[in-house]
Amino acid sequence: FNTGKLQKILTVFDMRTRLVDTYPLKWTFLSGHDTDIIAMHLGLNLSSAHDLGIYRKGTTSSLNCEDGANYFASNLIFELHSDDNGRTFYVKIRSNGKYVKMCNKNVYQCDYNEFKTLAKKNIASNLDDLCGRKIT
Repeated sequence: FNTGKLQKILTVFDMRTRLVDTYPLKWTFLSGHDTDIIAMHLGLNLSSAHDLGIYRKGTTSSLNCEDGANYFASNLIFELHSDDNGRTFYVKIRSNGKYVKMCNKNVYQCDYNEFKTLAKKNIASNLDDLCGRKIT
């Protein structure tokens, strides 16, 4: 799970989509660890452990199989874009500077609502229960 980070991304994106003309925030930075990046790759189906083994051999036909290897200073960039009139939003993700196919399709962008549905599947509803203790 990447509960905190995904919640933050969705909160910022939701604010931007609702207040497109007045929301001042244009850029947000979140820092994490290699385990966060791996979990994002797997949780958002940008890659899978099985596909990565095949990917490195050059034989996969999977639509969403990016090399999720985390090298020093690896990064994921989540971008929220809109059409010309600012009413339709979509998400693009870069992994180490390269756009990745996403939303279980052969596309480099995903409708925001579809992305949001996928992301919410990776947000724990109750961390206290999940961890078996009170999270402070």
